[in-house]
Amino acid sequence: MKFGWIGVLEGLAACDAQADAAYRGEPLFSLRGTVSNDLPEAPEEMEVSLVWLVTAGDDYAVTEGVPVTGDFPAKFSLDVLSPPTEDSLNDYTYGGMYPEEAKVGVAFITVLDPELGMQDDSMLGIAEQHVLVYVDRDVVPGSWSEEFLGGALSAGFHLMAVDPWTEEEEAACLELNPEGDCFEFDALSPVDPETEIPVRLDDPDNLYIPNWT
Repeated sequence: MKFGWIGVLEGLAACDAQADAAYRGEPLFSLRGTVSNDLPEAPEEMEVSLVWLVTAGDDYAVTEGVPVTGDFPAKFSLDVLSPPTEDSLNDYTYGGMYPEEAKVGVAFITVLDPELGMQDDSMLGIAEQHVLVYVDRDVVPGSWSEEFLGGALSAGFHLMAVDPWTEEEEAACLELNPEGDCFEFDALSPVDPETEIPVRLDDPDNLYIPNWT
């Protein structure tokens, strides 16, 4: 899975949620982690940003942003100041057809070059083991949303661990479905919001992009 910024929903910069230049408002959620570098030469300017993926239209929305500073491994702390916009959510209610389901936003935690912004191939790094999830309502027990998210999550933000699809799972699936109707999706599960998130810089071809779609 590779990033492309065609179809990016613009106008979603973090500054839209700021009350003014001096006061950014109370964070709704905070992320913290460490950026390690496997690039031959890292750019001087980089930002940890959230990239919200909308699977129905393959659109991306880039929000938030904090500079990566200091020597590697570099620490970062990112405050999320506002929920993702309605256009950034995956509507699993399908317009209210399934009211027991939720609208869910899933964000990759990435490092981008601010000089390139949202252009193609501008990703420098990503959290390979975590994503950030937002749900617009309490998840109903027994719903598909609960199965997808690994629990009946409360409304709001949740840090999620990514459990990649394994060769053993694929083999078991193919044994039950010899025609090959197996979808290699990673499993998500909530983790402690204080978990330190590892983010790795490398060529995009060498990075693992969480495949929850």
